[in-house]
Amino acid sequence: MNDPVYFCGCPELFGDGTPALRLQTNRPLVLVQDALPQHNRDEIWSWLKEAHARWGAVCDWQARRIMDITEAGPTDIIQLVTVADLGGGGVLADQMLPYQGGRILRMRINSRINWRATDGQMASGTVDPIRTICHETGHFQGHSHWPQGAPPELMEPFVSQTIINPQPTEARVSSGWFGAVTPPPTPPPTTEELRIIVKGTNLTYRVEGV
Repeated sequence: MNDPVYFCGCPELFGDGTPALRLQTNRPLVLVQDALPQHNRDEIWSWLKEAHARWGAVCDWQARRIMDITEAGPTDIIQLVTVADLGGGGVLADQMLPYQGGRILRMRINSRINWRATDGQMASGTVDPIRTICHETGHFQGHSHWPQGAPPELMEPFVSQTIINPQPTEARVSSGWFGAVTPPPTPPPTTEELRIIVKGTNLTYRVEGV
């Protein structure tokens, strides 16, 4: 990982994060069409699920897997995940940006890369697929590349050994587009039974809010 490795093959390398057009939903569908040589479609989905969850931790964003294109409705937007030989020149993957009327936005994952999932330092000759897909999902939302420099951002064009999820500025942009994170509902108080035996007689008391 000493040489620069591009996340993706987008024609622009440096931008200001401004979207050409942000995605018109925060509930996209994901269809994993292809498998990698060493990783099946279920494993690729596990990477995608975690990548989408990292965006869901900073904005109101939830993705759902479908197994066939026929499961999608007429207005659903689909992230179609495919595998392609993108060459050995340092491009890891690419993702179509949102465009007017676009419902099926293709991501291509480079079949030549030695993918190995990790949240830590990537070993020599390997690349973490989750941080890569998290970056590409930023493009799927509408992010262009952010300028390289301080503070470091996920949407910079080069893969990082330390940045694995959306950073504060990117989080503010996405929450502005899609809304703030929805907190989980507070569970209702539970009712449990407390059974006490007094001189051989069973007495049952209900305890509220335990």
